[in-house]
Amino acid sequence: NPPKLYADTQGANLLITWFPLKSLMFGRFGVGVSGGIYWSTFNVDTPSSLGGTTVNKASPQQVTSYGARAVYEFDYLLGQIFVPFAFVGTDRVLIRAYSLSVGSQAVVDFSARQLQSQNYGAGLHFNLNRVEPVVASRALVNVGVRKFYLSYMALQRVGDLSGLTHNLGLNFEF
Repeated sequence: NPPKLYADTQGANLLITWFPLKSLMFGRFGVGVSGGIYWSTFNVDTPSSLGGTTVNKASPQQVTSYGARAVYEFDYLLGQIFVPFAFVGTDRVLIRAYSLSVGSQAVVDFSARQLQSQNYGAGLHFNLNRVEPVVASRALVNVGVRKFYLSYMALQRVGDLSGLTHNLGLNFEF
């Protein structure tokens, strides 16, 4: 039996979006740029013929990405609590070379490469201003943040690098 490989990937992504078209009747349409950095922890379960051990290894800056996207937000009410959104985009993904061996056998061997990835997805913003209006008004006066959102996004990649990603984060609107 070959070794079994499991990976847990975590990272951070920054997305900056500009909304030139805003209307309470039609929602909001915007364009944005993004950049991210991700690292993986690999767990390898080896068969008893190779010692039956589990190897764990983390490698920072394993993958970086940058790209652009178009987004539509279903924002129709002033102070709307839940704001659904959908998007399409493209990313350039840079993968660093990575290798993991158990004994003399290489169980993970990725060569360095650059990939183009198209993506699409949807998500939901939860308006935190409605939960903490006092903090929201102080943020507006002190730093110019008009809205805070807790955001969930499901992103589906297609092309050279396909797969589903779930993201949870904070969104600040200036």
